Amino acid sequence: MKRFFRTLVALVALLVAAPTTLAADWFDIISVGGETIAVNPDIQTSDKGKTFLVWVRNSFDVPEARAEYSRDRGYSKPVAYKLTLYKFTDDWKKFNIVQVSVYGEDGVPIDQYTNDAASTEIYDITSGTPTEMIAENAKVIYEITTNPE
Repeated sequence: MKRFFRTLVALVALLVAAPTTLAADWFDIISVGGETIAVNPDIQTSDKGKTFLVWVRNSFDVPEARAEYSRDRGYSKPVAYKLTLYKFTDDWKKFNIVQVSVYGEDGVPIDQYTNDAASTEIYDITSGTPTEMIAENAKVIYEITTNPE
């Protein structure tokens, strides 16, 4: 039931935002503790439609959140945002991380990581996690943007 309401909320948010949304716009999923997680609506398929590639942005909206993330990860500069490329299976129940790019307040990359094992490492999505929320919302976004009727 909880999943139904999350999907319903995401659908309503998308329908309200759809008339003014451009391809470069991001859909905010959740904002907590000075951090906002957003999904890019330009979701691609790969492996002949068996997987979905989804860009996710974690924005650190307040100085405290930037400092905390930077300190926890060992960066000397404050981190403004991070972009993560997720690869979800066609049932949206498994994932892996393909790439992570971390950016400073000046928009210059601080760190980048490519997962060379992304094609072989696949993880189950745990219920109640941010990854589950990202997958559920990305699925709705993909369905609406590819089948707008």
